[in-house]
Amino acid sequence: MWTNENTIKLTINTNLIDNRLYVSLRPLAEAVGANVVYKKADHTIHVITPDQHAIFWPGSSIMSLNGERKEIGSPIGSRNQQTQVPLRFITELLGWHVDWEDNILILSQVEKKQ
Repeated sequence: MWTNENTIKLTINTNLIDNRLYVSLRPLAEAVGANVVYKKADHTIHVITPDQHAIFWPGSSIMSLNGERKEIGSPIGSRNQQTQVPLRFITELLGWHVDWEDNILILSQVEKKQ
């Protein structure tokens, strides 16, 4: 992984499902500075940043962001015991723009409007 203040480049395994590119949630979220917590009691995955708290339910196409339910568009999956999420959805949710360069994922931080 390569990073500076506003850009992250990383090599990450992807999975194409129904014409959507999925990635493993934990390495992607941690790369952009989020904490990831799995709660075994209710089988939920929590992605936490200073501004956001996202909750994912494996197998569901609904998630919660700061208490508000949101439609993901396709169900959260699992592959090799890792939670798989649609790439564009999760990066845009966390405030990052997605690009590719020579099979390397490039995430650029989106400037927040005041």
